[in-house]
Amino acid sequence: MKNRLATFVLLSVMGLLLFGCQQGNPDPFFNNGVAYFQQGDTARAVAEFNQSIKAKRSFAPGYYNLGICNLKPGAYNQANQLFLKAIKYDPAYVDAYYSLSMVYVTLDSVPKAKDILYLGIKRNPAASMLYYNLGYVLLLRGQADSARWAFKKVTELDPQNSDAYFNLAYASNDPQYAQEAIDALRQAVQTNPLNYKALYLLGTKLADKRDRTSEETQEALKVLETFLKSGKGVAAQIQIAKDALAKVKKK
Repeated sequence: MKNRLATFVLLSVMGLLLFGCQQGNPDPFFNNGVAYFQQGDTARAVAEFNQSIKAKRSFAPGYYNLGICNLKPGAYNQANQLFLKAIKYDPAYVDAYYSLSMVYVTLDSVPKAKDILYLGIKRNPAASMLYYNLGYVLLLRGQADSARWAFKKVTELDPQNSDAYFNLAYASNDPQYAQEAIDALRQAVQTNPLNYKALYLLGTKLADKRDRTSEETQEALKVLETFLKSGKGVAAQIQIAKDALAKVKKK
């Protein structure tokens, strides 16, 4: 499985539909803040985002972007509070739930991450990124069956998400789901032929399958050879793949 949550935290770059009274126009400050952030000037970005929420207290993107600016050791709790403020003023703010769950996991507050993701999904039932992170969190809690449900939901909402199929296979490690795991890995490779993690796991699972067909043997050979040619993976994976390939060739 991917060994962490989805990690591409994006700065909000445009205003959203907001609630509450209009106290001023936050957009000029907000846009300035985005520009400074993209230039790497976080201090000026923070000053502009602070001005945006002074102009409009309920301006959720301003709080969210301030949270992003505080995603650094020693400031995670402050980032949390800012993400919560964004959710307060915009209860459907998907990115805020997503980023908040990441911070909770970083702080080893996995139950809180789970709760905030469920809340986000309740308010945004079509947000695949929330189901994705939920699957990871559920695996951390040892709830593999629930994680499988979450990753399946991602594949329904985002059928081209190769990593979701890979993580579904990873969560399907119980022998009763062996064929389902193989099928999920096939989907992962079909949607992204360069997904070397899926190539590795699919090849080794097929190699270990006692009752594999001649077609599956050919598939295992092709997949393992593709993985090894990619030059990806750590030394241990490469050696395991070589051993699996040798075993398949003997049959």
